[in-house]
Amino acid sequence: MGELLAVDLEELRALGRTLADAASTMNGICVTATVTMPGSPIAADSEQSTRSTADAYARIALNVNEMSATCEWSATSYEDVDEAFSSQLQRFGGGVPG
Repeated sequence: MGELLAVDLEELRALGRTLADAASTMNGICVTATVTMPGSPIAADSEQSTRSTADAYARIALNVNEMSATCEWSATSYEDVDEAFSSQLQRFGGGVPG
């Protein structure tokens, strides 16, 4: 049963770092493709499209950053629970009431 609950904490933390790097890269994307022809009927749409695309990258980066933080939190949480269970098991094994 212990194998079913095994977690590779270093891999979970590595995933968190990879996700943080990806979010940082996304935050560095600069979208500047707009139509600059004065009086063009599509200029306003082009500008709106540029803003929408930049906003989308920012929202995705925020979500990926949240996934990164969740990976780190999960790894720490697994460690805390594992230590608590191990401590309790040692107390039970030693005949010390909990």
